[in-house]
Amino acid sequence: MTILGITGIFAGLGMIAAVDTHLHAAILIVGVFSGSLLWWVVLSGIGKLLRDRVSGTVVRRINQVCGIVLATIGAIQVVLIAMRALRS
Repeated sequence: MTILGITGIFAGLGMIAAVDTHLHAAILIVGVFSGSLLWWVVLSGIGKLLRDRVSGTVVRRINQVCGIVLATIGAIQVVLIAMRALRS
């Protein structure tokens, strides 16, 4: 997912068109891979540190809040798309 997201962002910013040599492409690929790896290591490290300190009740609450936030964002997007479709 990270690679697809980065690809979309780069394409939107026009960075893909700026990669004109194999060296630039290799640097871009290594940078994205390194950034993804670093992000994974940081998240895994934080998870390992918090695993024994956070109770099941706290984890359940965090999951509930995240679910509510994601559902709200999804509902807002559906409403915005419906409003855009009705205007056209």
